[in-house]
Amino acid sequence: MPTLAIPIMKGDDATQCVFGWASIAVTKEGETLVDLQEDIIDIYDLEKAFQDYMHESGELNFRHNGLARGYLVEMMVFTPEKLTKMGVPDGILPLGALVTYHLPDREDYDQAKAEGLLMFSIEGTASREET
Repeated sequence: MPTLAIPIMKGDDATQCVFGWASIAVTKEGETLVDLQEDIIDIYDLEKAFQDYMHESGELNFRHNGLARGYLVEMMVFTPEKLTKMGVPDGILPLGALVTYHLPDREDYDQAKAEGLLMFSIEGTASREET
């Protein structure tokens, strides 16, 4: 199964927001992805995890370290049902979580943009199930 490093897609200087894919479960070509911890995430487990994360904190930090540097302001987890209801044909978008974070400190925002961060670092816990 493929692994994939996906850079943050965009930064908006006026709002100090960055957005991009936080997690992809299945590529737009239909391939299941393996994350950096060698885990496979079911899209419905991902959807529930992001709903819980958004409800509990929505905080962002850098590389899983330190205090919160940003806050979730938008999120959409694309599931097969949502894509069908929106009229998006197969092969256009992956199944995954697209997020936008606001980084209120300009220095943090500039660092995130300059480093071209390859992932968002979000807080949370999960239970691993052996398959």
